[in-house]
Amino acid sequence: MKKSLKVFSLLFICLLLSSCVKYDATISVNKDHSMDFSFISAIKKEYASQMNNTEDYDKYKDEGYIVDSYVTDEYEGYKVSKHYVSIDEVSSTDIDTSTLTDNDDKLFNVKKGFFKNTYSAKLVSNDTNEIMDKSSMYEEDSEELKELMKQFDLKFNLNLPYQVKTSNATSISEDKKHLVWDLTNMKDPYIEFTFDLYNWNNIWLTIGIGLIILCILAFVIKYLLGTKHRLYMFKENIKK
Repeated sequence: MKKSLKVFSLLFICLLLSSCVKYDATISVNKDHSMDFSFISAIKKEYASQMNNTEDYDKYKDEGYIVDSYVTDEYEGYKVSKHYVSIDEVSSTDIDTSTLTDNDDKLFNVKKGFFKNTYSAKLVSNDTNEIMDKSSMYEEDSEELKELMKQFDLKFNLNLPYQVKTSNATSISEDKKHLVWDLTNMKDPYIEFTFDLYNWNNIWLTIGIGLIILCILAFVIKYLLGTKHRLYMFKENIKK
């Protein structure tokens, strides 16, 4: 009975603190360096009356996010999304850890190069951290907690144009471009990954300059060979 009370109290705390049993965040990065970010925060419909936190989502509107209602047969909540023209809008050279759902200005640490930039991230979520922190209070009831956590759908998804370099994802596609973190089944308390984006403008510029140089060299070589031939013919004519 005591263990059951602990489990039910944990469930109640999770519902009150996180206000969601479904959390699904997605970052999609494109070859042109643009990026889309979104997250879904929802709760089972039978607990929807406990989700009276519309003011928490209004703050995202002030930051330029799009906030839509999220309703399915099973869940009810909100979807928050935003498109970035460039990933550099949310990147810096001195970022360590960022919070996914706390309106952090920067998400990525970037090392810029001429031909490619390397981006790394170490992300945490307040919602999931609260759940994990509370669950640590009941470590002795591990089996009950495991069963309880199965009821939560907490995921982070990453879609990349090129293969990921490093990550602690719980699932990675064969082409290493699509990654999923099951936040209820992670050893680390954070999401971590590194990837490259190519600076195609610089690459094409370098290729263009190289082609121009090759054309100039070809013209010079052709001109010199032609000059040498003309000198040879001039000497031959003098001999005659």
